[in-house]
Amino acid sequence: MNNAQLGIVIGLGISTLLLYSRKSKWYNPKWLSIATGILFLVGLIGIQYFNDRETIILFLNCGIPLIYFVADRILKKLSLHQNSRDFILWLRGSNEIDDRLDGENPHVKPLDQLISIGLLIFIIVLVMVSGTVLPGLFL
Repeated sequence: MNNAQLGIVIGLGISTLLLYSRKSKWYNPKWLSIATGILFLVGLIGIQYFNDRETIILFLNCGIPLIYFVADRILKKLSLHQNSRDFILWLRGSNEIDDRLDGENPHVKPLDQLISIGLLIFIIVLVMVSGTVLPGLFL
């Protein structure tokens, strides 16, 4: 596995893990903000000291979990304001919904669906941009 692939695993993997486990007992926003902040700083420092494309992609992807985490917190506040509750993750594999083929989820509102799909697309776009567009800015 080269550095670019490792970066994609870090950016996509950690962000997706945070998305799907956001209501788990171990999910502590204070500690996660510190951990993702440290990972972001590692990425910033790494970008300054390395100049090959694969390593730049690795360090750019280190910042994605923090960017995702901030977006998640903002959208949680939006949902609290609109629905008076945290949003429900409306994605297959989530333990917050009935994800069977004929499953019913009357508790899921359109804003929950929009936020869930939007966050997933946001993560994927960040990984794609950090692997294609941004490395050219640092080389």
